[in-house]
Amino acid sequence: MTGRRQPALAVVALALLLLGPVVILPGALNRFVLVKVACVAAGAGLAFLLPAVGRLPRPVVLLLAGGGGLLVVSALFGDQPLAQLVGRAPRFEGLAVLPVYVLAGAAGARLLGPGRTRRTEQLAVRLLACGTIAVGLLSVVEALGFTPLSSSVTRAGSLFGNASDQGAWAVLTLGLLAASAVVSRDPLAWCGATAAAVTVATSESRGALVAAVVALVALALLLRERRAVGTLAAASVAVVGVALLVPAARSRVLSDNALAAATVSGRRLLWDETWQLFLRHPWVGVGPSGFGDSVVAVHSGKWYVSTGTEMIDSPHSWLLQALLAGGPLLLLLAVALAGMTGWAGLRAVRAVPVGDPEGRSFSAGMLAGLIGYGVALLVHLTSPGPTAAAAVFGGALLAVPAGSALERMSQGRVLRERVVATLACLLAVVLLAGAFAELALKSAVSAVGDGDLEGADHAFALAQRLRPWDPDLAAVAGHAFAVVAGAGNQRAATFATPWLDSARLRTPSAVSVLADLASVAEAQQDFAGAGRLLDEALGRDGSNPQLLLQRGVVYAESGDYANAEKLLLRAASLAPHSPDPWTDLARVYTLQGRAAEAAAAQAKALARTAGP
Repeated sequence: MTGRRQPALAVVALALLLLGPVVILPGALNRFVLVKVACVAAGAGLAFLLPAVGRLPRPVVLLLAGGGGLLVVSALFGDQPLAQLVGRAPRFEGLAVLPVYVLAGAAGARLLGPGRTRRTEQLAVRLLACGTIAVGLLSVVEALGFTPLSSSVTRAGSLFGNASDQGAWAVLTLGLLAASAVVSRDPLAWCGATAAAVTVATSESRGALVAAVVALVALALLLRERRAVGTLAAASVAVVGVALLVPAARSRVLSDNALAAATVSGRRLLWDETWQLFLRHPWVGVGPSGFGDSVVAVHSGKWYVSTGTEMIDSPHSWLLQALLAGGPLLLLLAVALAGMTGWAGLRAVRAVPVGDPEGRSFSAGMLAGLIGYGVALLVHLTSPGPTAAAAVFGGALLAVPAGSALERMSQGRVLRERVVATLACLLAVVLLAGAFAELALKSAVSAVGDGDLEGADHAFALAQRLRPWDPDLAAVAGHAFAVVAGAGNQRAATFATPWLDSARLRTPSAVSVLADLASVAEAQQDFAGAGRLLDEALGRDGSNPQLLLQRGVVYAESGDYANAEKLLLRAASLAPHSPDPWTDLARVYTLQGRAAEAAAAQAKALARTAGP
């Protein structure tokens, strides 16, 4: 490789690693995480074709290998070993994504390790600044009520699909950009730091807001420069002030709306149930990607009354997430890795004399950003985009010198690096193909809605070919057909059954698949079969009001009005704002000739339909 090509490759590699999490693509792919992860994997592959300025130390490599092995063991002991090994939607944190985190850390060590130049530092800061400015501008536009990118979220967060993810990523970048802004006086860094602060404020994430203040305080302590301390203190006040000036953010920060208050109480309830789940699986947890299907076993009626029936796939705290994914030993390894990263970053900062603030600003900024990100994740979950960027920072701080020129040019080492580069690029291709499957999925769902069942089936099959490793894709296809079958389209049931059977084979503990199979059986007048499937689902998730409602309806269709009434009343108590249980109760009472009770139930349904 010529010396003339190396700088260009370094720019591309750094751009993919640092800006991959905010890559902008049209349509359904815009927020799809696999596009972002594919970019990071490609950047890591290019990094292994470049001369290394650092490498991950052996203890860190051994720790990562031990954590990976423990996750494999935990998955094998999980309810759905193969699906959990691969990784479940929407975060795919198994073999699909976790290797990319490791590659990102190794690439960060190679490109931003202790042998990096000031020019490389400036490039990294400017790339991050450009990405953060783009995110900040979009956040402001969304805060004003516009949606330039298709998004289903009500808060700013189109580029990440989740406002809290966007806020956490902004906290991560804020440390490095603020360090460069106050020390080097780089105008682009100033703009980037401002955009990061605005993004945090408009994300309406209380965790991100606290984390941003923590990151700025940590940065002031690390820089130990009087001028910087005053500026960063003012910046902390400004971040909070901007958040209080944005009406929606102010409501969430002060918890003066029902949704904000419910989020807090829901998080406490989630952590309580997470602990109950851990007590059932105290040795190796429930395995990676196993939380969503396992936690329903401990969901109480209070959970459904407070939060509804939407599935949650993480305990929303990185400490509890590690505990449930691999047990106490994995939590210990995760805390050890965090501690090693913090200690290595502190040593890197202290290695530069106090009189050279520009020399220490890069390491101090990365460490401050990681501290803030860790604080944000105390009340949030890991996501592929922000976590991959954090891994780059962590690898850069943990890195040790790459060794002598003779060691770096040894035939064995060069061969290993080329193999890693090839595997990383192949992984990027696989992930990118998986991302494009989302377009086929979108087309398929639209075709189902339009009544083109054959076209939808072909589109789902194309998505499966593009993403054959995804254990949940068959469930998506089966659910789409099951909904139409439940609405009275008998032909849809014949398309739904093969997909749902495949989904049940790959994810046998998924309650949603059992519910969809029951809907198909009900549509085919097989009430006994539907009842057996729903009884199995309720055996795993006995307080789910949607399952209780569905089972009550099947009882009614079978003529068992007593059990139907019992389950529908139970569903109504667990879903107090839903009109559906009362509507079905009115029908049951009508069939029994209980006119007064039918009228009362219908009145309650109408009251809930009208809303408060």
